[in-house]
Amino acid sequence: MTRIGLSYADGNDSYEKYPAALAAAAEGLGMPVQHVWLSGGRAPHDALSDVDAVLFTGGGDIDPQRFGRSDLSGACAGINLARDTTELRLAQEALARKLPVLAICRGAQLLNVSQGGTLLVDIRGHSGSDGVDAEHVVQIAEDSVLRRIVGSPRAAANSSHHQAVGRIAERFRATAIADDGIIEGFELREPAGQPFLLAVQWHPERLGSEIPAGGGIFRAFLAEAGRL
Repeated sequence: MTRIGLSYADGNDSYEKYPAALAAAAEGLGMPVQHVWLSGGRAPHDALSDVDAVLFTGGGDIDPQRFGRSDLSGACAGINLARDTTELRLAQEALARKLPVLAICRGAQLLNVSQGGTLLVDIRGHSGSDGVDAEHVVQIAEDSVLRRIVGSPRAAANSSHHQAVGRIAERFRATAIADDGIIEGFELREPAGQPFLLAVQWHPERLGSEIPAGGGIFRAFLAEAGRL
């Protein structure tokens, strides 16, 4: 049984889309998978001791004090200081353990901050409206994990965010860029020894399981997690 740790859920129905996407991908691969919520108060070292991979979920804004910009707090919403603390520790521990990692939306932002990167705290054009995701195209680097998954230099993406990666952490490199220059995906600059790390700003869990930039990402993530 492959156990996937999910970083956080607050009871909102949108969080159930993550285990649903994992279950659909697992069925397609014919592999048994169990998801485990990691937000139960356990120390990161203990929480990650019995999972095979980690999925960092979306959600509210990260406290800009985490990347040295307390002056930007007024542009943020939904900050959860306890969640920030727990997830930043989980990210650092997951990378130290070389666990497969998939980070989505806020999760991508958090992963970047955990390694010394910064965020753009208020962008336009990617937030959608009335609960409907914005739709746009991303360009995908040729020599990347994401390109191998998607199989194309361009892919349609869905998003609902007003923040994004700013200065990318030194150990990462951008591998998906929106037409307006916003970083939409990144991976390790030197992936040796790390079985899988992919961060995307869009929401693959809300795309169809048959779409490479949707279900294809989850299948690739689980395939790597199942090899450990």
